[in-house]
Amino acid sequence: MRPKGSPGSLHRFPSICWSDGAEQSINGRVAPSSRYPFSDVGLLSDPKSLGVILLVEDEPLVRLVAADILMEAHFHVIEAADAEEALTVLKAEIGIDVVFSDVEMPPGMNGFDLTWQIHRGWPWIGLLIASGREWPRENDLPPGAVFLAKPYSQATLLSHVRAAVEKAQAARARAQDGSGGAAPPVSKTA
Repeated sequence: MRPKGSPGSLHRFPSICWSDGAEQSINGRVAPSSRYPFSDVGLLSDPKSLGVILLVEDEPLVRLVAADILMEAHFHVIEAADAEEALTVLKAEIGIDVVFSDVEMPPGMNGFDLTWQIHRGWPWIGLLIASGREWPRENDLPPGAVFLAKPYSQATLLSHVRAAVEKAQAARARAQDGSGGAAPPVSKTA
C-alpha cells in the first residue's frame, strides 16, 4: 500500500489493504468496519482522483504492475483476482467507473463472459479487456468494450482508461440529471 498523500490508492480484494487498519470479516472476506467495503476510505470523495478502476487479473505480478501504473496516474484501484471477486465488488455499488480485466482467469468465468455480465448489469461502466494469448472473436465483447493486446504500453493503457472513465462519468451524470441513459444506482458510499 502506498503511503498517505501519494497518487491514487489501492484496495485489494479479498485481502483488502486499508490505510486505517480497521478490518473485519464480511462473508468470509476482509473488509473495513462498515457495511460496504470502501466507505471508510473516502473512495469517491477524493477530489484528486480521476476515477475508480476495478482491475481483474489472476496473475499477481501483472496485476501489481497495472495497478501501479493506474495509481501513479491518480486513479483509485480496486483489485480482484477473478470474475467472482469482481462481481462481488460490483454488487456493493461503490461507484466503479471502469473494469479492466484479463481474459484468462481460471477457474470459472473468463474475461469475455465477465464483460458481458457487467454490460447487462451495469451498462454505464466502461469495459477494457486484455490478453496476450486470446484475442476476441466476433461477439466475444459487448458493444463499447475495448480490447488491449498484451504487452500494452503505459501510454496505451492510460489513454484507454481515461477515455472509458470520461464516458462512464458522463453517462452517470446524464442519468442523474435526467437527460437520458441507463440510470446507475446512487453509490452507497456517497
